[in-house]
Amino acid sequence: REDQGLHQDVVIALRKIRPERALLALLGLLRSKDPVVREEAAAALGEIGDRQAVRRLRDLLDDDNADVRQEAVLALGKLGGREVLDLFERALSDSDPSVRVAACSALAHSVGDGAEAKLVRALYDDSPGVRAEAAWLLGDLGSEAAQQHLEIWSNDPSRDAFGDRVGAVARRALNRIAFLRRGRSGS
Repeated sequence: REDQGLHQDVVIALRKIRPERALLALLGLLRSKDPVVREEAAAALGEIGDRQAVRRLRDLLDDDNADVRQEAVLALGKLGGREVLDLFERALSDSDPSVRVAACSALAHSVGDGAEAKLVRALYDDSPGVRAEAAWLLGDLGSEAAQQHLEIWSNDPSRDAFGDRVGAVARRALNRIAFLRRGRSGS
């Protein structure tokens, strides 16, 4: 356990030094036996933003630990790029809902063809938490397609992990779309 705590301290210290010097060390820590160290290293790589980390973060999408997979998805979202957008499709099929929620969040910050379509597909996920996250994030996009799907889900009675009804989240997202459109039209 002492080694694991030391590795966590190393990750924290690496976050504070110049990114180019930390990159190789953080990439090495992705192989740690301790899932917390792998998770923290993935988060730090996302913060550094060096695209050299994409391949290694992609490999973490197969990690046994859901928290590690979740952090890898979030880090990939910060790195962006077309190949990263394609990886979110895989993350949206993960067995753990927290990873799928992270994929929705990462998709919302991605620019590119297919991001909105993937979020719309997430509205049809088995997990109410994933549906609620997708609904909320689609409200930020404000497209006609997003609005149509949100209207379908606006009466969903299931609840997410916070106790919010998915339908209520969808209605708030629809209200946000209306607000954004009013702001754009100047009325």
